[in-house]
Amino acid sequence: MQAARGKLGMNFIRAVVERLRHANKHFVEEVVRNERLSLLGRRSSTIIHDSRIRCRRFCSPAR
Repeated sequence: MQAARGKLGMNFIRAVVERLRHANKHFVEEVVRNERLSLLGRRSSTIIHDSRIRCRRFCSPAR
């Protein structure tokens, strides 16, 4: 009977650890995805900003 309780406890701990690993993996993947999207947004904003500045310089009438 005592061995059965110990085995039940170990199975419970394994199940909890497995769930935590899965949740952690999902969290890390989500953080990495959000960081990539954030970086893409910042780079896009910089490229558009620089393009507008160059366009204003070359497209504006000469003074």
